[in-house]
Amino acid sequence: MIVLRIFFILVFLVILFFLFSILPRSTRRRDMLHYKGLGFAHRGLHSVYAPENSLPAFDAAVKAGIPIELDLHLTKDKRIIVFHDDNLKRMCGVDRAPEELTYSQIKLLTLEETDEPIPLFRDVLMLVAGKVPLMIELKIKGRDMELCRRVDHLLRDYKGVYLIQSFNTLALQWYRKNAPQILRGQLSYDLKTKQNVLPTSLRLVTRFLVCNLYGRPDFISYRYLNRRNFALALVHFVFRCPVALWTIRNQRDYTQGMQFFDIMIFEGFIPEKEIKTHQTGFMKWRR
Repeated sequence: MIVLRIFFILVFLVILFFLFSILPRSTRRRDMLHYKGLGFAHRGLHSVYAPENSLPAFDAAVKAGIPIELDLHLTKDKRIIVFHDDNLKRMCGVDRAPEELTYSQIKLLTLEETDEPIPLFRDVLMLVAGKVPLMIELKIKGRDMELCRRVDHLLRDYKGVYLIQSFNTLALQWYRKNAPQILRGQLSYDLKTKQNVLPTSLRLVTRFLVCNLYGRPDFISYRYLNRRNFALALVHFVFRCPVALWTIRNQRDYTQGMQFFDIMIFEGFIPEKEIKTHQTGFMKWRR
């Protein structure tokens, strides 16, 4: 009987710890309401003539009045570039990581057999100039938070609105400590890809959002195909944390996602009703 009681007490404590761990930050929930209902163009409005994460793709989104999601890496010589992959091969045909090359080497490369170079984050900010919101993903491996420091420094004088997100919880922890006024989001999904080299324990901690203990995010950015996750449901429906879903590839999924969640990150099409409906709401609080 005593053993059984101890067992139930331990189970109860584990559940309490889990619930405490996945708690989001709630003090900035009102600020997150500004983003509710928005759709973000995944890596810009890219096409055959405007590669992903290129200046033409971002220019197309700005002209359409559509918010932009983009990705940042730090080069070997500490320049901030806008690029998604951890390797340059798919987009540029070079089997190297962005962090292994200097910007002088990277600027000689072009995207997807076009003449478009990999842009500097600084140039993208000058192009967007606060006309649409940005959702900025920080690509960070390991514990070096130099990208956080440099991005925060560059954005201090930026007049537009933006969200920060990352798979690396240490990046959110850095913002929690050094720039708590910035809205931050935890990226996650089921982490079952063959390319995933993370230890099993770290994958589980991220997949089930236990990492929120360190980052205390303002929103969760979760893969649409993996949205049926009990931890995500608890965070969203019980703790009322906003959720962005990625990557939405058709109007049906976009409409369905908006019924239950808050932000959509889309690609390959332009949403119809939702973008038009919420564009006016965004314009009135953009200063």
